[in-house]
Amino acid sequence: MKMKWILLGTLLVGTAVIVYLRLRKSSDFEPLIKTKLIELVHKGSNGLYQLHIEDLEIDVLNSSATVLGVSIIPDTSRMSVLHQNAQLPDDIFSIQISKLYIDGLSAADFINSSTFDLQQIRIDTPNIVVTHQKRNYNTKDTSPLYSRIAPNQESFSIQSLLLNNANLRIVNKDKRGTTSNFNNLSIQLFHVKIEESTLNDST
Repeated sequence: MKMKWILLGTLLVGTAVIVYLRLRKSSDFEPLIKTKLIELVHKGSNGLYQLHIEDLEIDVLNSSATVLGVSIIPDTSRMSVLHQNAQLPDDIFSIQISKLYIDGLSAADFINSSTFDLQQIRIDTPNIVVTHQKRNYNTKDTSPLYSRIAPNQESFSIQSLLLNNANLRIVNKDKRGTTSNFNNLSIQLFHVKIEESTLNDST
């Protein structure tokens, strides 16, 4: 009889925890995640880009996140400062994404961990504008891909990266602002792993 009540109590507690997490979902983690994402983009771009997010929903139980209305735009005042300091890159990006889905990343891991192991990133209907202008102070970056993409990460892996229905526009200011447009692009990458041990792995 005692064991019966222990099992019943455990079941009730477990059910309560599941219901609690489902009700909370993004309400507790959304501000933290948004702040972290904005910080990562700002820090990673040396203040060049600003991140804006319309809506973010975290599913704690399924370790997934859905981000809606994402925009990454250059900060024009910061561009002037970087240019004066001979630090502005040749290519400036402006990105609009209708929907970004991440699977395999818990909110707690995202906030606290420096190691990411994701199942899937799916990016739907991104509009990307690249403005190119050669700047004499820029030289070819020969640093390893790992140090450029994830300088503060121990490991970063994605089982599948899907880019759906992308529109890419390239504006070349070196050629009087001529433009090249590529529409309805789809890209699929599988088993991507970036860490120190893979620096020289051509596969």
